[in-house]
Parts: sequence; C-alpha cells; structure tokens
Amino acid sequence: MKEFLSVAELCNLLNLSKSTVYKMSCKGILPIYKPKGSKLIYFKYSDIINYLESGRIDSVDEIIEQTRMSLETFK
Repeated sequence: MKEFLSVAELCNLLNLSKSTVYKMSCKGILPIYKPKGSKLIYFKYSDIINYLESGRIDSVDEIIEQTRMSLETFK
C-alpha cells in the first residue's frame, strides 16, 4: 500500500464519497497533508488505519469475558 493516498484513493479504500472525505478532513476528523503551493490534499495510510482502529467496538464475547474477569476480582 502507498504511504500517502489521494482523495480518490481514500474514497475507494473506505467506500466514501468525495464530499464525505472533504467534510471529514475540514472538521479535523481525518488529518491531511498538503504540499506547499498545492491545492491537493493527501492522507497518510497509517493515520487512516489508526482512525479506523480507534473506533473498534468489542464483540459480545469480549464483553462477556471482560465482565467475567471483573466479577472474579470482587470475589
């Protein structure tokens, strides 16, 4: 995978519209890179992966296991 992605490449990767990607970047949700003197913006692949991983939601099995472990500590 390339280190930096264009808007079009990010749209394809995440299955998002250009409008959504631009809105997310304008709101500061997605960090951007803009070369000096350029109107184009780019996204660092590792930043996108970190963003996606930050929204991870535990599975039901993981929640049950965490609850079981917490209850065992109170015994």
